Amino acid sequence: MSVHMAAIKDHANLVKQLLGVNRSCWHVRDKAERTILYLAAMKQRVDILNVMIRCCPGAVKERLYRGETNLHFCVRHNQLKALMVLVEALNEGDGAFVAVPDDTGNTILHLATFLNHLEIVRYLVSIPKIGTKANVMNRMRFTALDLIDHSPRYFKTLEVENVLILPGVWQQSLDTTTEETCGTGLEERCTPRKVVAAYVDPDAYLYLTVYAMTSFVASVSVVLLVISGLPLRNKFYTWLMTIVTVHVMTFATLMFLLSMNFVTPRQVYQRAYKANSATICT
Repeated sequence: MSVHMAAIKDHANLVKQLLGVNRSCWHVRDKAERTILYLAAMKQRVDILNVMIRCCPGAVKERLYRGETNLHFCVRHNQLKALMVLVEALNEGDGAFVAVPDDTGNTILHLATFLNHLEIVRYLVSIPKIGTKANVMNRMRFTALDLIDHSPRYFKTLEVENVLILPGVWQQSLDTTTEETCGTGLEERCTPRKVVAAYVDPDAYLYLTVYAMTSFVASVSVVLLVISGLPLRNKFYTWLMTIVTVHVMTFATLMFLLSMNFVTPRQVYQRAYKANSATICT
């Protein structure tokens, strides 16, 4: 049994033995790019987490997909107990790590607020390292409180908002937003008429825009070449049509794949990967 499977099955003693044989195996990832600690956090295997913290303390601070920490994945999967175990371990060392943002600037408080995880929000606000940074902005220029207006509206949304509106937090959020947005005029905030993906992942969205523009220009070029009246038997004309058509197909494919990556949850890719692997093996 692999160490990843042992973590999923909550075999803490087996995981401890495997780590004793090869201490460096904690950073090995499975086919879906998941580490042992990530699987334990996702499944809320508290015993496994405690073993990992004792044997491999460096695993807690590992950065994963798009700069997210294991704390982000605990919040994403709504695993409060696992989150508490990891936060307690970090508080004994580098307590500031609990407020570290991912590549998009989102802290775990941003993520918990957006996903309407009420109990996690209550817990995070009670942590001094996070509570004092409740007004930190992500790359979209949003604080955790600002994300309330951009998250799915559930019954818990108002409760989450009430938890975040603590003495001084609401006013500070307004003052900070006004000062940094209106005062400099250099930073643009996301508004309802604009694409949120451009603020969440600007680099990837820039590629998507380039692919879309290139595909559009190449498609228009094909149409113009067809209606221009040039002879189809002309070798140069045939070569030019082939090159432009290949460009259209290439950039249209890239645009489709990147668009799917924007709108498709990561776990769907993992399921598709497993299904394809099973099909190939059979």
